[in-house]
Amino acid sequence: MNIRKHLEESCYVWIEELEKIGKGEIEDLGEWINNNVLEIQRLQSLSNGKWETKDYIFLVGFGGPNIWIDGTEKIVVGYWGKDKVGIAFSELAKEGYERLFEYLNELEE
Repeated sequence: MNIRKHLEESCYVWIEELEKIGKGEIEDLGEWINNNVLEIQRLQSLSNGKWETKDYIFLVGFGGPNIWIDGTEKIVVGYWGKDKVGIAFSELAKEGYERLFEYLNELEE
């Protein structure tokens, strides 16, 4: 199998995971994050003296390939060496990402 095809398949696995969250098949988001996410980047802006979270980026695969769920671009991106593949969120995957976004924001409150 070529690397590009492997990257695409790896990205689609995470689109499917987001879709499961969007459908409500995964209820315990904290457990899902603990089991699947290696790193979380939180993008914030300061507005009127208050920090506001804009989006999150999750590292879910590392070391060949590296896979990121990118909430800023609404894509799952895979990297392996010089190769890069991005798969746009489906509508259901967007719903799953929004559930994760809301869950993490509630933890801050």
